[in-house]
Amino acid sequence: GGGSSATEDLLACAALRAVGVAIADTSYELKALASRLRPLTGGGIVAALTALSVEGGLDWGQLGAAQRASILDLISRDAASLDEAALRDVARLPLFEFERAGDEAGDEAG
Repeated sequence: GGGSSATEDLLACAALRAVGVAIADTSYELKALASRLRPLTGGGIVAALTALSVEGGLDWGQLGAAQRASILDLISRDAASLDEAALRDVARLPLFEFERAGDEAGDEAG
């Protein structure tokens, strides 16, 4: 809690910008995109990440575990507003720590 929340938000915004989600910029520079994707709401972030994933424009490799966790935290604070489809989209994003271990286990099995 406390004072780290602002730091977490900055980390999340920087991480989102790093993977191309410009709407995470709190100045809301991109008005057209912002109005379509509801900037800095859980749904807006999920919609932007999902759209970029579909287009193949996301480079998750440049984000560390702390950055991914901060994005997930930002989304989770608005989880009550996410519908079932958005929650499924979140589950498909590589934001969860256990994914790397799961991927490695899959590599060993194959």
